[in-house]
Amino acid sequence: MRNQTLLLLGASTALLAGCGAVGGIGSGPDVLGAFTAADDGSQWPSNTRVALVGVSDEGLNTDAQRSQLNDPDVTKSYALDLPASTDPGIYRVVGWVDENGDGKLNVSEIKGDSGSKYLIYAERDRSFNIPFSGDTFDVKVGWNLYDTERETQPGTNPSQPSVGQFTGVNLKYKPS
Repeated sequence: MRNQTLLLLGASTALLAGCGAVGGIGSGPDVLGAFTAADDGSQWPSNTRVALVGVSDEGLNTDAQRSQLNDPDVTKSYALDLPASTDPGIYRVVGWVDENGDGKLNVSEIKGDSGSKYLIYAERDRSFNIPFSGDTFDVKVGWNLYDTERETQPGTNPSQPSVGQFTGVNLKYKPS
């Protein structure tokens, strides 16, 4: 009975998140994904949090305070609300555990990330260069999803969400 209740709770939360009825989820584009196990089969801890991390030459710019729904135990999924606007640049989604209890993301607390998938925010339509891959492509104003494992094609990679959601941005657990 308890598992059925938790499953129903997880499904209800996902439905409310998609409708924008839960604490900020749905106000901007959402990122939806799964918590996937490590290569050795170990699972994400129950207290996993999700953060949007800016990737730049200066290091990581973190936003661990975004609205989010996490369920690494039952549905093994998450929803993260992206800001309507932010500094232009490259971002990743990371899973982290607040090991020191300070409520802030420290680089050593990152336990996994979005792998080959990057979120790019642009203030206008323009050409964009990914420094670490050498790829150059066009992005549109707002949020774009780029997958380094897929061929660059206008409109499909990078892409913008068709229904306000980027899906399949899975986080693979990498225990230390």
